[in-house]
Amino acid sequence: MLGVDELNELIEYFGFVTVQLARRRTGLTSPLIPVREYIALSSIETWRRWPEILRRLDEAAGADELGRGFRVPGRGVSAPYFWAIPGLALSGREFLSYLGTVGDDEHERLDTIFDFWLRTTAAWRDDGFLQCWDAGDVVHPYPPDVLEPIVDAAVNVHGDEKRSAEVRRFLATTMQFLFLLYLDTRMGTGDSGPYPLPGGRTMVVREFTGLSRSWIPWSDVVADVPWNDLVCGLIFRPGVQNRVTDFATVISVPVDNLQLLEAFSVLRPDGRGGFVPLSLDELPGILDIVKGAQKDFYRRVASWTWEQKLFAGAYVYVHGLLRPWTVAAGIDGEIDWTVPRDSTEVVPLLEHMPIDEEINPPLYRALEP
Repeated sequence: MLGVDELNELIEYFGFVTVQLARRRTGLTSPLIPVREYIALSSIETWRRWPEILRRLDEAAGADELGRGFRVPGRGVSAPYFWAIPGLALSGREFLSYLGTVGDDEHERLDTIFDFWLRTTAAWRDDGFLQCWDAGDVVHPYPPDVLEPIVDAAVNVHGDEKRSAEVRRFLATTMQFLFLLYLDTRMGTGDSGPYPLPGGRTMVVREFTGLSRSWIPWSDVVADVPWNDLVCGLIFRPGVQNRVTDFATVISVPVDNLQLLEAFSVLRPDGRGGFVPLSLDELPGILDIVKGAQKDFYRRVASWTWEQKLFAGAYVYVHGLLRPWTVAAGIDGEIDWTVPRDSTEVVPLLEHMPIDEEINPPLYRALEP
């Protein structure tokens, strides 16, 4: 078991990185979804429920082995999924501390969370760093042999205004739709890189997850999309500086990095660790389906009650952020993913959160000896 001093060092380190990330993120408020409220609810549920699930994962498959298994695109995991393992639980611990109900088993819970996170993250990154922040906003989980088919499938778009515009529309529309489908979160889109290529070029790998019917209860709106997961290769000419954050988003100079996009590929996982390239001519057809689904789903969400939106958002976090691990370990169907399950007593309190104020970046409390 990790000692109190070790855990407090990890709490301080993780809190520092989280504050830096919070300063670079967009706001948590939304005119459609009670985002801050469902983050609070899911954080409390995570603190109370995830440690048991993490122990089951370790017994079933091992944190290290699971992390290594994600070193192939299309597995529905990216940097924020790793960040969330301690991130959500620590936030839940803080909320419960304010209420005076955090419990007397903090040491055991923190040990389980951080031990699992350290091992699964180290195996996934395999570069000696724990987070993108540590590595200067770089994450390279995919080795060269895995990246090769993504590079080989890339089609030149430089100088082709029509093709470049189609790629822009595809990326923007798909990201916007998945943002809505995952209830104003970036869970459906994940970037990694930048990966160096010959001639001073670089590549960002962008993954889209949940484009078709999936574990998400309302994913019937995209039942007509033929592929659930897509992997895109964005190859840039020299002259662009891309950085990838722990929220799996790209910060670039120039801001519009697509003006220096040289080539683009889009592939679907074949279910056996390989990929099937798609023709860029297929993109407009996919977009037509996605645009229709986006309109339908927006109207559906707008009709939900406040409580339905709260519980749906919390479910996406509590189940979705750990789902890649539970699916890989073969135990997802054994777990009760009902949300809320262990935190119904805080739901009435969430209705009184200030409407026009952001949650301050979290500063996590040290563990008492």
